[in-house]
Amino acid sequence: PNPYDGDYIFFHYLQKARMTGKHTGTLKKRGCGFSFKGGSKLARNFILGEFQDSDKFTKSFAIANEKEYLIKDGVLNKYLDIINFCSSYTPFPSSRELKDSLNDMEWKMGYKDPSNNQPAGVQNNVMGVTLKNDPHRARGKRGVLIEWEEVGSFTNFLTAWGVARPSVEEDDEVFGLMNAYGTGGEEGADFIGLQEIFYNPKGYNILSMPNVFDKNINGRTRSAFFFPQYLNVNGKYDKNGNSDVIGALIQILVARINVKYNTSDPHAIVQEKAERPITPQEAIMRTEGSAFPVAALKDYLESIKPDLQRFTAEHYIGDLRQNAQGGVDWIPNADLNPIREFP
Repeated sequence: PNPYDGDYIFFHYLQKARMTGKHTGTLKKRGCGFSFKGGSKLARNFILGEFQDSDKFTKSFAIANEKEYLIKDGVLNKYLDIINFCSSYTPFPSSRELKDSLNDMEWKMGYKDPSNNQPAGVQNNVMGVTLKNDPHRARGKRGVLIEWEEVGSFTNFLTAWGVARPSVEEDDEVFGLMNAYGTGGEEGADFIGLQEIFYNPKGYNILSMPNVFDKNINGRTRSAFFFPQYLNVNGKYDKNGNSDVIGALIQILVARINVKYNTSDPHAIVQEKAERPITPQEAIMRTEGSAFPVAALKDYLESIKPDLQRFTAEHYIGDLRQNAQGGVDWIPNADLNPIREFP
């Protein structure tokens, strides 16, 4: 396998979460292999399990809002490729007579004992679940691993997350890991849930870390994990998988300049940044429904954040009212409070 430093960092984050009774959340660029990573974890649990006690078996789940995110080049396709490879070329357990169906999205390792026709073998289980905009379908999925696929396209994701937590937690004990990840830049997608767990991970029992990803923050706030565009860029890493971050950033910026000055659609540059983000703020930018220059406004906000208190010290407070000539007049109004945050 090809090693990459981005994956190395992510799996450290995941391992620390597992050891400290937390879950994981990742805001990521497109095409960085998270379906492969999710499939590998499902395959590991299916073949090897997670318990040394042979009397216990492991149940793992992959959850998405729509079935296509699981089986159309999704996490379950990757998982199936891995277990088929292991079955053909390794001495690991391979009998899947109890259940083996991509259509039903369920696999159960083991066989029926011919002496009593009862299930035998390790009996580890992997199942795919689609919510179809009904977050309560996540209830009762009790297991050691739940992979949440493409959270950026989830409707009512936060409700589904809350419904599923009792399936992997009992009081203060956390016996299962929930791993959620998603990408920005999709037209019409509901990003609220993904944005919320990224910037407020603690409230959802997600392992937080200093936010070293956004500009001008310098780790003063905490966030979940961010997988940026400048890691694991094709042609911008050495033979050991160490990313050439500077070279990757130059390549990204050249592509952005080309989009900005050679397109007439004002949303083209927003889409480019959301699909291939350098910072989390770019990844969560709306790509539709706004007539404002979102990308430019985000850049300007980041530039004033370090000195925001001084920047807002002096301000004008008042109303805009139409005059008799059809123009607009500014009417000072000291009784109003300036709006500092929206919404």
